[in-house]
Amino acid sequence: MSKRKFDITTKFENNFEQGLEDYQEQLYDIKEYREQLEKERKNSNNLMMYTFGNRLKKFRKKKGFTQKEISMKLGAEISTYANWEQGRRSPGIYDIWNITQELEISANDLFEGLLEDMLKGNQ
Repeated sequence: MSKRKFDITTKFENNFEQGLEDYQEQLYDIKEYREQLEKERKNSNNLMMYTFGNRLKKFRKKKGFTQKEISMKLGAEISTYANWEQGRRSPGIYDIWNITQELEISANDLFEGLLEDMLKGNQ
């Protein structure tokens, strides 16, 4: 192989290897970024559900219901309702409608201030 061909081949291989390393670094950065976003999303959801659960509990107690009583009125398992209050699960739209009817509150009452509560929790 001539020296010129050798130099061109070597340059190409070096450039290719550098490009590959750069690409792999970018992929790693993207992966880290996505993991961080997912972590933040989960934390945000957990905080929102915790705050929602506290508000749900407050309205339930204000009406004088136990968890068992309200879960029976809603047609939900007591463990399901307890999970809503504890922020482990979220109620579906139909359940939210039933909650507002049984507790005689509006959906606005249930969700009002939720964002502010979440922001306070992040500080």
